[in-house]
Amino acid sequence: MRYTNRLPVIAIPVIIFAIVIGIYILASPSGSSTMAKSGSSVEAPDFAFALLDGKKVSLSDYRGKPVVLNFWATWCPPCREETPVMVKISDKYEEQVQFLGVVQSDTAESASKFAEEFKMNYPSGLDSTGEISNAYKIAGIPTSFFINGDGTVQASYIGPIEEEILIDYIEDLLGS
Repeated sequence: MRYTNRLPVIAIPVIIFAIVIGIYILASPSGSSTMAKSGSSVEAPDFAFALLDGKKVSLSDYRGKPVVLNFWATWCPPCREETPVMVKISDKYEEQVQFLGVVQSDTAESASKFAEEFKMNYPSGLDSTGEISNAYKIAGIPTSFFINGDGTVQASYIGPIEEEILIDYIEDLLGS
């Protein structure tokens, strides 16, 4: 009985597959980002939590004003990439839109240091129980929700959002 070396026969397709996947990931503009504009009216789940400064708020406190709800963490590299954009645009739209951060799987101390490092100009609080993340079905961070003044989720964005895209979403939010 003659044995042949089948390793090259198996390895070649696996290597080709890995190369194709690698090219796809590198060629995509922001890797794992996806957009989903909501066509239906879904009410944003309300929640209450303590901000990093100790003040207690709920999402419904901002009813009447559009909200950009951003889920993030200090240990998340895409969140570090996105935060300067959020800070810049929240400053630009501070009179028209409320930005609110929800910190996942983190400590108040590290979140406060992160907020200080990035000069975050909008409130953030810890989702210490995971209930807020569960209510919004967060599968990855950063994730942003665009909620109109009536409390309806108008759109969401998964991944680090670029400045132009964030502005487009906010303009859509203000036009609704």
